Amino acid sequence: MRYLLYGRLLLYSSGIARLQSPHPSADQTLSRGRKSVRKADLLITVETTEQAMEASDLFFQYYRENANYLERSYDFVERLGIEKIRKETVYAPEVDKQKLLDRLARSKALAKDAWLEGETPVSPTQFVQIQLIKIQPREG
Repeated sequence: MRYLLYGRLLLYSSGIARLQSPHPSADQTLSRGRKSVRKADLLITVETTEQAMEASDLFFQYYRENANYLERSYDFVERLGIEKIRKETVYAPEVDKQKLLDRLARSKALAKDAWLEGETPVSPTQFVQIQLIKIQPREG
């Protein structure tokens, strides 16, 4: 099984396209709302799930460190160019790749999963169901 990773798709739908065919699809496109539609940028083609996940993690951390505030990955890839992103992520020297992965792991270790607060709320009223009240129209 081959995995194709598209730079602009990684943050929207994990960006991993699994192919049974030995030839990548030539018509992968992406539309970003009101922006133009254009061919997706192929980040890398890999053979295993582990390689696909590593490439995704490399892209994600590189995006986190280099994107402008509120910049979508679509615009980020277009601004920097897929060649530069490849060179600094999936084709980077092993030392540089490991540094990106280490920084991502450190960040993930410090992150708090907000959904877990449902089991142990920070305050007793944090997840209390809001009671709806019926408002009577004013007379007069």
